[in-house]
Amino acid sequence: MLSSGYLTIGRVRGAPVRVHWSAPIGAIAFTGFSLSPALWAGWIFLVILHELGHAALVRRYGHEVVAVRVHAFGGDCQWAGEPTRAEDAAIAWGGVLAQALLWVAATILIAVLGMPSSPVLWTLAVTFTATNGRMILFNLLPIPPLDGHRAWPLLKILWDARKEKRAYLRERAERTRRKDREIAQANAHVATEKQLSAWDEAEQDPPEMPPEVKAMLDRITDEVGREQRAKREQERRR
Repeated sequence: MLSSGYLTIGRVRGAPVRVHWSAPIGAIAFTGFSLSPALWAGWIFLVILHELGHAALVRRYGHEVVAVRVHAFGGDCQWAGEPTRAEDAAIAWGGVLAQALLWVAATILIAVLGMPSSPVLWTLAVTFTATNGRMILFNLLPIPPLDGHRAWPLLKILWDARKEKRAYLRERAERTRRKDREIAQANAHVATEKQLSAWDEAEQDPPEMPPEVKAMLDRITDEVGREQRAKREQERRR
């Protein structure tokens, strides 16, 4: 159905995929005004694939895809949500990543099977490799409104996040070491207090003398006493 100049050609998980009536004009212009319907169709396919790559990451981060559109200036993925800076930058990479997967697959097939003999398939093979590669590089230019303007900051965001994580891990390790030292000191203090308490109890309650030692001391004491009494008795007799 044609609405506001767009024809809905399908839906992807509920989100409409729409092509504007001006899309063929854009296809002709972006393909160097070539008179090749296969090349135009391949270009439109690349644009749809690019925008679906954005849509996949939009859903991956829990946001809502409103529509995927193709028009004379390329295409766009309309979506709604409140992304973080990292999510917004990652979503910007989604389009070229989807194209890159197609480029790898097409390159492998051509390397294994060779270039197709059919003119239409040959044109599509060139579109999915050479044309696709040029579109990827063009989209990654760091100038608005191209994806590169929002995509490249992801590298700095990831680097800063890595530094923050390393700083956090170092701080957590230091806290753990400090806590272990405090626990060790507390345990040593408790052990010392217990030892001192045991010594105090030993001084207040001396250990009981073994029976053998007590009997020996008693015999010595008796003998000393008998000797002293015998001496006193001798002195009285004198």
